[in-house]
Amino acid sequence: MTGKNNSRIRVVGVSLLILVVGIALNPTQVAYTSLYITPTRLPPVNPTAIGSPIILDTPLETPMPSSAIISPSNVAQITEVAQIKSDEHARRGIFRFVFSQDGNWFVGLGDTVQVWKMPDLVLAHTLPLRLLSSESVAVSPDGRIIAIGNYEQPGWVELWDITSEQRLRQHQGGEHVRSVAFNGTGTLLLAGRQYGGTVWDVASGDLLAEFPYPYCDGATFHPYRDEIAVSTFSSEVDILQPYTGAVIRHLAIPDSASTIPPCAISSLSYSPDGTMLAAGMFWEHSIALWDDDEYVGELSHKEGGSIWQMAWSPDGRLLAVVEPNAGTEGVQLVFWDIPERRVVHIIDQYAGTVSFSPDGSLLVISGIHNQETVLRVFSIQ
Repeated sequence: MTGKNNSRIRVVGVSLLILVVGIALNPTQVAYTSLYITPTRLPPVNPTAIGSPIILDTPLETPMPSSAIISPSNVAQITEVAQIKSDEHARRGIFRFVFSQDGNWFVGLGDTVQVWKMPDLVLAHTLPLRLLSSESVAVSPDGRIIAIGNYEQPGWVELWDITSEQRLRQHQGGEHVRSVAFNGTGTLLLAGRQYGGTVWDVASGDLLAEFPYPYCDGATFHPYRDEIAVSTFSSEVDILQPYTGAVIRHLAIPDSASTIPPCAISSLSYSPDGTMLAAGMFWEHSIALWDDDEYVGELSHKEGGSIWQMAWSPDGRLLAVVEPNAGTEGVQLVFWDIPERRVVHIIDQYAGTVSFSPDGSLLVISGIHNQETVLRVFSIQ
């Protein structure tokens, strides 16, 4: 072992000792930021991508909100209108999914990647992939490209053409991918990782920026600005410039320094118009909210649990939240009326992920239903 590695071990050991002593002396005032351990479990990002340059198309138009949009006033009346079931020989059901920007494509991850034509839910494409771990998925704004995280190896990201069903690009290396996302114009690709994230130029495949630990789980693009929101070690949010990773500004949670543990933000999500940012916490089972970068409070209710995933309705008035039920030990889907800051509906005995269609007329839920993993499609009838 080299002297450099020995020095790193000594530094980490001192940090751990400081944290333990701090807890023993005064557990309510411990400075969590004294603990900085650099993760090195997976190989670093390879700056050279595999694949040819990609020609980008114009982003698709986002449809106007439907006259039958699911809203705080009617979400309690949603009705199941369709189900998507996996093949009977499938090892697992569809557990991740996303709509294209115009709502014409619906992409689901199960044993493989399947693409349905909307609104009739006709299976149009099946990509020749065999998925094994917890992948994430995104569709480019022009509707042509699917990004898949943790394929073929944990930490890798691949880009696939939807219609030709051919791989376009492979990015190797990096920490485990929690999420993938394109910016609003489709020119940049973000991999939000277990610690920090990575940004590439989509056309060339060039590695533009990395923001490693002490950034934590949770990173997302602003819908319209070339900015990335990422959770910090101190459980707050930095807004980064995606081409360099430089900090543009910092979003704080008032009076949180001594009460929230490190890396407590589990997910970040912008409202569709980009004015509000929600930060889901596994600590205190709450959602912190900022409106135009100003902290405006939190969402929390007595039966809440750690925030697993969030989805906004297209008009930004409804926030669907996947979380454990503290009373039943099951998993529930909670709907928040954002203007009124109150819970308006809960679907219990649910597990998985959730998404609204771009026009807000459909709500898709993945989870266990009648002992099968299925996608359930809801609307207002």
